Amino acid sequence: MRNGSRALIGKHAQVKRSMPSTVIGAFMTGVRSRCPQFINVLLSTRAFDDEVAKNMGATINQITLGMFGAMSFDFPDMAEQSCIGALFAKLDSLIALHQREFYLTKAV
Repeated sequence: MRNGSRALIGKHAQVKRSMPSTVIGAFMTGVRSRCPQFINVLLSTRAFDDEVAKNMGATINQITLGMFGAMSFDFPDMAEQSCIGALFAKLDSLIALHQREFYLTKAV
């Protein structure tokens, strides 16, 4: 949500397990969703980057909760969100697997 570097505004990660002893830092926010894999994909799109760029202040690198709430996106129905999220999660896993294989073979 806030950072000294404009390039880091809007960066995100999906938390995939319960972390009850974890605190969200002052410069971050948490988003809950019924379809977190889809939201993770959405936050990786050019549409999200464009919304972030529209809302950046001239001097403070931040997205306030109000700015975040005012962003507008088109959403498919929940079934399609689930399918899209699952597809991209599988692609992410496949890419990570091939990257590991590449680095392991390169190191030999």
